[in-house]
Amino acid sequence: MALFNSVGKVISADLYELKIVAGMNDSAVASIQCVKEIIQRMLKGKLEKLSIMDNKTKLIEYLKATIGQFRKESLRVIYLDPGNRLVHEYIQDTGTVNKAPFYIREIVKMGLLVESTYAIVAHNHPSGDPEPTEEDEKNTRKLELACDNVGIKLIDT
Repeated sequence: MALFNSVGKVISADLYELKIVAGMNDSAVASIQCVKEIIQRMLKGKLEKLSIMDNKTKLIEYLKATIGQFRKESLRVIYLDPGNRLVHEYIQDTGTVNKAPFYIREIVKMGLLVESTYAIVAHNHPSGDPEPTEEDEKNTRKLELACDNVGIKLIDT
C-alpha cells in the first residue's frame, strides 16, 4: 500500500499498477477489482434514482469514487434526461498524469444517441489541485457551444 498512499488509490489503481506490487497475485488483484466494481455500482444505483442536480453531493461522491483517485487524468461524461435523471455515463478516455484527451464531437454524438437533455463532464487532476486549468476552461466553452447547438445543456457543477 505504500506505493499508493491510501486505500482509495489502491482501489482506483489499474491492473498493471496492482500487478507490479510485490506479493500481489492474480487473486488479490481480482479481489480489489471486485471491491471497486461493487462500490461504483452501489453509488451509481443511488444516482439512478435521483434528480442529480438536486443531489450534487451524491454526484460528487460518485465522481470521487470513479475517477477521483486515478493516477492519470480521466474524463467522465454523464448524460441526464429532462428530469435530471441519469440516462448514460462513461469514461470517455484516460490520458496521462496531467492531460486527458477531450473529443467534443464524441461527447455530442453520444449525447444525441442517448437522447439526453443535459450533460455533465468531469475529470480528475492527479496533482490534487481542483482548480480548472486555462485549457480546461477553453475546452469547456467549446463543448458548451457545441452542445448548445444541438439542444443539450452543459451543466457546470
